[in-house]
Amino acid sequence: MSPQHSALAQQHEKPIEQMPAHLAEAVNSKPRTLEPSNEGADRDRLKTIPGESKPVTTVSETAPATEGPLWVLPAAVAPPDRSGRDTASADAPARDTAGSHYRWQVQVLAGRSLAKVKEDRRLFIERYSDILDGRNLSISQSDYGDARDGFYRLRVLDWADPAKATEWCERLSVQGQACLVIRVGNDGVQEEKAPFLKTP
Repeated sequence: MSPQHSALAQQHEKPIEQMPAHLAEAVNSKPRTLEPSNEGADRDRLKTIPGESKPVTTVSETAPATEGPLWVLPAAVAPPDRSGRDTASADAPARDTAGSHYRWQVQVLAGRSLAKVKEDRRLFIERYSDILDGRNLSISQSDYGDARDGFYRLRVLDWADPAKATEWCERLSVQGQACLVIRVGNDGVQEEKAPFLKTP
């Protein structure tokens, strides 16, 4: 190289900066062996469900993020019944039939005159004696505290089975007599929430 070119090269060269001491020490030092860390050891321990002797394992941090904790079903907990059968209703005792709590009467007429209703009772017995089957006829008044209390009711007594009472009322209806099936409690309290009205 000519002296002229050497002088130009020296003008454009930049001095090399000295490496910091802490970096130089890191480069020149020998590699160290990392001691195994106990961090996360608590997370890898087995967890136990209270009251159970068997441990339940949780997934380590190396498991895929989409997987959640794996829980072992305790032996004391029975798996759900997927058969569709209602075990609660199957094990429950059968309910009492409605006939054990109620009686049914068939009302055949009502009127404001007691004398007239008594006469109608006599005529009813004469006309329908073939289907009365020895049943009694009762005349009564309600105690609702309203206009209905002014009527005297003639009823045929009585049935323990609502289906039988309805069947008898239908037989009466076929012969041209209107009737009404009334549900009455065993204590004598009348309940007309869902009567069966039969008209010819």
